Amino acid sequence: MLGRFTLVRLLGHGSMGEVWAAHDQELDREVALKLLRLRSGQLGGEATARLRREAQAMARLNHPNVVTVYELGTDHEDRVFCAMELVDGVTLRRWLETPRSWRDVLGVASAVGRALAAAHAVGLIHRDIKPENVLIATDGRTLVSDFGLAKLVDLGTDADGADHAEPPAEIAPIATLTATGAMIGTPVYMSPEQLAGKPADARSDQFSYCVAVHEALFGARPFAGETLGELARDIRRGPPRPPHVRGVPRAVARCLARGFAADPAARWPSMTALLDELERAARRPRQRRIAALVGGAIAAAAAIAVGVAREPDPYDAAQIATEARIAAAWNPGRAAVLRARFLATGTPLAAERAATMARLLDAYRADWTTQRLDAWSATRLRGEQTPEILERRLACFDQLADAMGRLVGLFLSASVHDVDEAPQSVYRLEAIATCGNLARLLARPIAPSTPAGILAMRQLAELEAARTAGRPAEALQRANALVEPALQLGEPAIQARARFDLGTAQENGGSFVEAEATMRLALQEAAAVRDHHLVAECWLELLYLTGYSLLQLEAAAALEPAVRAAVAQAGDDPAQRADLAKKLGLIDFRRGDMAAARAHFAEARDRHIGALGADHPLVATDESNLGAVLRELGRGDEAVDHLERAIAIVERALGAHHPVIAQAEHNLASIAEDRKDWPEAVRHARAAVEMNVAVRGAGHPDTARNRIQLAEMLRHAGRIAEARSELELARATLERVLPANHAEIVVLGIHFAQLAEAEGHRDEAVQIARRAVERTRAAKVPNTYFVFVISELARMTADDAPGEALPLYDEALRLHVAEQGHSLHDDIDLLQQLADAAVRAHRPGAALAWFDRMPEAAAQLASLRRQLGGAPAGHR
Repeated sequence: MLGRFTLVRLLGHGSMGEVWAAHDQELDREVALKLLRLRSGQLGGEATARLRREAQAMARLNHPNVVTVYELGTDHEDRVFCAMELVDGVTLRRWLETPRSWRDVLGVASAVGRALAAAHAVGLIHRDIKPENVLIATDGRTLVSDFGLAKLVDLGTDADGADHAEPPAEIAPIATLTATGAMIGTPVYMSPEQLAGKPADARSDQFSYCVAVHEALFGARPFAGETLGELARDIRRGPPRPPHVRGVPRAVARCLARGFAADPAARWPSMTALLDELERAARRPRQRRIAALVGGAIAAAAAIAVGVAREPDPYDAAQIATEARIAAAWNPGRAAVLRARFLATGTPLAAERAATMARLLDAYRADWTTQRLDAWSATRLRGEQTPEILERRLACFDQLADAMGRLVGLFLSASVHDVDEAPQSVYRLEAIATCGNLARLLARPIAPSTPAGILAMRQLAELEAARTAGRPAEALQRANALVEPALQLGEPAIQARARFDLGTAQENGGSFVEAEATMRLALQEAAAVRDHHLVAECWLELLYLTGYSLLQLEAAAALEPAVRAAVAQAGDDPAQRADLAKKLGLIDFRRGDMAAARAHFAEARDRHIGALGADHPLVATDESNLGAVLRELGRGDEAVDHLERAIAIVERALGAHHPVIAQAEHNLASIAEDRKDWPEAVRHARAAVEMNVAVRGAGHPDTARNRIQLAEMLRHAGRIAEARSELELARATLERVLPANHAEIVVLGIHFAQLAEAEGHRDEAVQIARRAVERTRAAKVPNTYFVFVISELARMTADDAPGEALPLYDEALRLHVAEQGHSLHDDIDLLQQLADAAVRAHRPGAALAWFDRMPEAAAQLASLRRQLGGAPAGHR
């Protein structure tokens, strides 16, 4: 053990220490752990400082071709470690043991070069590029590792003078130098300035890179020597003649030769310039073959050949760069590994889920590529936007590509739950259109620049990847671990986002009270950094938590103007406007205002279709919500149409398992209930429970709500023992996640009263119902809940004491009709119950007054009204 890490197996060792495969017990993930052999207190500072430089350097990088560093620290025994991404793969040297085409080798070299270019862009140098420090993952990624020798040139961390130390003697055998740690770096790949003990810079990395690529392509390094002196003299003699290897263009060798020139000033001005020229050199053989195939006169052929040999079109270069960038996140290799990992879980739907996810990721990649190239063209070809805008848009595209890559990376170690969650997680990725929202891009807070800040930003990205992947427990743990460090770092933008993610994780876990308090803090922090989009997101979640989850309907109504203002200030983002309409519809539904709910759900659907397309799962959610409302309005056939559309959309987009299908099944059960088709009602209600258990978990409040409905259907079907079991499970869940006086908990008593009644224990049922009414009245729950409880007590009382039931019905109806948008279905049900009780009590007048006040419902009960009108007048 090393702190919370369990050391599994030794991966390698060197003069600095060892690298282990380890298991992080806290976050339940596999990591690579770099461990110094000595305790930090015994090292004299040098080895510890070098390891810390590795973590700092990697923290400043956020690139798909760089191994991710998670944590630097010491354990309780004072041992220093660095926890990093565990890469399943081989080193470049091992990879090259299998014969490779020169184009495959250049593809790997290009990825390494991009990683170095990204490092140089933030002022970092690697100083030890060699095949052993390049990893080829089984999913196809190429990653640069071991930044332990990197130097933070812009922060002046070279105070220890390591770059200016006296070099070893020229006669020292090279093989002994790195083995003993006498040199920082690997001499056979080092630049002459490093061999001489002079400061290294980005051009030194370029030298090492070109030596390593030369060796990979041609099978040998360009320079040789048994001692440092011999090696340095060979470098000073200049690069050898380009070797002749079948297929490798000579232009590629010339590019590399310039990169390992002895004089740093003679090398390429940057890694980017070198990579651009390497790409052009690699394309020239194909261009010459195209020219050679063109028939016709010699003059015409020559003209064509000249035309083809010109510099490539800038758009072609942009297209190559774009495709290479997104390929780091998603490529055929990763698709194959993802499918294999899914199948390894043994989940019955693993193959279907893998295929669906691959299809969705392919579509996301294609959309990303198209829009990124259009953004480039808008500046470089059409002149429609400034270079500054293009820079912001390209940074946005990079962020989306990185988020996609992280999501895929999580699913490469998939659990059974991950397999079920995978397809819908792709829809949670930020829309590509975000990178065209200039108002939002220009308003984004400045990214942190300190090593600790950049590391925190990476941890935030990992947190949000866990949330996107549908891992609420991991997201909650990561959010809790990040909020306070972000505060101590003085990075308010990161703190605000981490706090928002924490609130979202709490909400997803059913901790609504904690989530509401967290979201209010996140709102303040987002406002402080003027992140208007995040401010709007906080307001939207507060509205939903307050009105729907916590049932504080008046408070939610008071929040609505502020929420609308925040969405407008954030630029009226189409997705946020659709989300606002949806959340208002849900609150309307809770309030019982079905007409308003229908209007809001229709607005949400139309906005989602406009922003996301007709086959997006959010459109299915809207259709399902419309079905629920129409059922409440007594329009069952229309409701079924909407619900069936919802199921069809989800099945096309995501397959047969999704929370929207659970919601649709719930509503179809309600419609079957209206028709008193109890077997069908039980079937749909059970399908809703099973769906939510699969996609949200047995302990989620939505699963509990489905269990309550299933218990009701089972009761009507005469299956009382099964009904009680479902109701007990629901109560246990709700009591765990909701406040004790929450409406959904206090009204549970009436459901148990109904079970007692169904078993023939009428007196017990009435006693339970009376206690439920007392608790509900004391808790001051919304009227819709109180109407349900008191009307059920009235119904149970009416059989033996109809006179006692009449004032209960009267109170229920007064509250019911006071609610905006009360449903005709409920109007008819309550009025019929009241009339039945009035007839048995010989007091028809008590019911007739309500028939006059509810003419639409009365019209549906004309025969009952005539019966009341014929009752003895003295009892009216």
